[in-house]
Amino acid sequence: MQLDLFPTYPRLSLADLPTPAHDWRQDWKLFDYPTEDDKNMAQSKKQADTIVYLNSVLDAVLAGMKQNYFIGADVFVYFSRKERVKKEAGKYVYQTVQYQGSPDIFLAMGNALKTDDEPESFILEKVLMQSEGIPPRMVAVEILSKSNYKNKDDQKTRFKFYNELGVDEYIVVHTKPEMTFEVYWRLGGTLQSVMFYEKHKYDCPLLDIGFQIETKIKGKTKKGKDILKQTLLAFASDGSKFNNYGTEREIRIEAEAKLEGIAKELQDTKEALTEEQRALREAENERELERIEEERARKEEAVALLEAEKARIEAEKSRIEAEKAHIEAQKARTEEEKARKEAEKRAKKAEKAHLEEQKARMEEQKARMEEQKARIEEQKARLEAEARLRLVLLEMAELRGTLQKEETY
Repeated sequence: MQLDLFPTYPRLSLADLPTPAHDWRQDWKLFDYPTEDDKNMAQSKKQADTIVYLNSVLDAVLAGMKQNYFIGADVFVYFSRKERVKKEAGKYVYQTVQYQGSPDIFLAMGNALKTDDEPESFILEKVLMQSEGIPPRMVAVEILSKSNYKNKDDQKTRFKFYNELGVDEYIVVHTKPEMTFEVYWRLGGTLQSVMFYEKHKYDCPLLDIGFQIETKIKGKTKKGKDILKQTLLAFASDGSKFNNYGTEREIRIEAEAKLEGIAKELQDTKEALTEEQRALREAENERELERIEEERARKEEAVALLEAEKARIEAEKSRIEAEKAHIEAQKARTEEEKARKEAEKRAKKAEKAHLEEQKARMEEQKARMEEQKARIEEQKARLEAEARLRLVLLEMAELRGTLQKEETY
């Protein structure tokens, strides 16, 4: 696997950033940062579906991580740096230049990011301000369309932009002539191509998920060539395929929120019980003591009910997982039975062909035996004819001898 080649990512520090040193704490405020333009997100339905699919998958994956993150599809990404632009009086003049890009999918992870804010664009210098100069981990994904292949300079420009931005991983999904992956990792301070063995499969170590291109034959052309339908799929670290990501994420977030609410209620109830226990020790009136005891019993019953509800939710979650595993196992058994029947059918076909071949060989052998029998009969007739001829000649010789004797007498 490709992970054996580069098992770990080098962690960037502020000194490793590809932008030259400049006062980014102030310079980034010099520019405007638009959040939208008039361009379409994608050039085709397939490209748009792939972008939306990957964005929802990565959003669901990042939502399960214990850190803040930023993710967006076709969002503007900005960074700036000082560049030497001209030379005056023997000295170079520097000015701060803004760079802007719009990846098909862009994500960043870091404690300085605020997931709940959902900003409409990503500004590297602003994030560095919030993180005291510690850069986030960044991944950019591009789904190439027909127009991208026509404009080679555009691909070079995008690579240069992501390299200088400082992304840790750059994933390119090619769509022509077939869907394949092209991956770059940041190694030694620059993006470098990762060579892996399967061009239709890639495991992302930074996010601990896998991507795979599924190919199906949906028909034939007039010339008999296969018409392929290729789909990009994502898999979790346990091998399960992501399906309805938006719904899964909503269900998980709702369940987590409900569990957090139950935990908070439990904590509040336990704190209330502690306060009531202190009140019990201070109470001098027996009637008040009995009332407090009754109230505590009711709250303990409520706690038990909440615990039971939590256990029920966990059991339901386990049941759903088990049912999913059962369906997958049943599907595997069905595929296995289908393969077995196909194998039996091929075996019967091969056996029938073998019998036909054996029958043909027997017919051929019978014909040869008949031919040999005919040759034997012919030879026998020839021998009998020769024997009769010799007998006639012998009789003629005897007759001639007799005639000669008679003539002598």
